[in-house]
Amino acid sequence: MNPGNAASLSLERAPDHPPLRLRARRLQVYALLLLSIFTRLNHERAPTKLSTHRNFMFTLHGVVYLRYNSFATPHDLKKQVCAYNPTRFEIGLVYFARKTVRSVAFAPQLRELIINMGMFDCVTADICCRC
Repeated sequence: MNPGNAASLSLERAPDHPPLRLRARRLQVYALLLLSIFTRLNHERAPTKLSTHRNFMFTLHGVVYLRYNSFATPHDLKKQVCAYNPTRFEIGLVYFARKTVRSVAFAPQLRELIINMGMFDCVTADICCRC
């Protein structure tokens, strides 16, 4: 399944969530969080295999799962999150090869910590004040 088609299919059928969409695109804090996560997982400023071969999984409105996504730069990650508007995303394993390689080499290399984040846990302002 083509991820672009899955995103458009899921976004057409699912209810739109303007607060999250606006927050994902406009808030500097959200952009800094993504850049910080990517940089910390990479352990360096320049992209290495720790970031370019890392598995990111997106859940689009609880219906579509996009697995084995990897990104060359933190800006690519931010762009995809804003485009897909996922309800959840998971930061997972580091693989020996990028997602395009489907062979024996496509096996987990490193597992530090898997982070599963729900994007709709803090939709309203009064909930976010408690975080």
